[in-house]
Amino acid sequence: MRLIAILLLSASGCVHSTVRQLPLYAEALMVPGPERPKLFNRDSVDWAVMPDLLPYAQQTWIYDSLADMKRLPYGGWWSGQKDRADVVIFGETSRQPNGLIYAAADFMRLAPSKLGIRAADDGTIIYVDPLTKATSGLLEGDKILILGGARWEGSGQNAEQVLMRWRLKPGTEVLIVLIRPGTGRMEAKVKALENPPTHLALPDFLPWEEPPPIDTTMAHHRGWRG
Repeated sequence: MRLIAILLLSASGCVHSTVRQLPLYAEALMVPGPERPKLFNRDSVDWAVMPDLLPYAQQTWIYDSLADMKRLPYGGWWSGQKDRADVVIFGETSRQPNGLIYAAADFMRLAPSKLGIRAADDGTIIYVDPLTKATSGLLEGDKILILGGARWEGSGQNAEQVLMRWRLKPGTEVLIVLIRPGTGRMEAKVKALENPPTHLALPDFLPWEEPPPIDTTMAHHRGWRG
């Protein structure tokens, strides 16, 4: 895993930006990306209409209240464009008592197929597509332990899991080991489905702006990783 860090000091506040490369990063960059990615706000994403997306990198910021926080989503958008993202999801993650604010932009690639389920980072299933529910028996509230032979990891850190999803074709069956409340350990088979790019019909979080010229002062000041 590679970290790229930039420390920005200026009259407008202090910004520390880090780009973290997740296990899928190298393979994700081997596939051509769109002309520009879609940009969504984490707090308003409607996951029910989104395709399956796989995280492969994350840009984070630590900044104070004087920083021009309105520019940070653009910094993530431009970085995602450079790194061939299909989708960039930006959001403030926390505010500390000392005044520091944390934000992150997740860089995502469109998965070749979808499993028809969405699960929280701890593996708890929060949504099951009606077709998947009918054919697999999975229910909301089930907790995934193992997906396709790989231990569940919701943040894109488990290389075996995320690479399996990246290579999974529609029609392939995947074995899921899970815990069902009141029942215990179970197994279910899920058939991978087509994963149409439904995100393309959704509006971007902000109007697109072209990135500034790659300049070590202004580009970094705006959160651009050149």
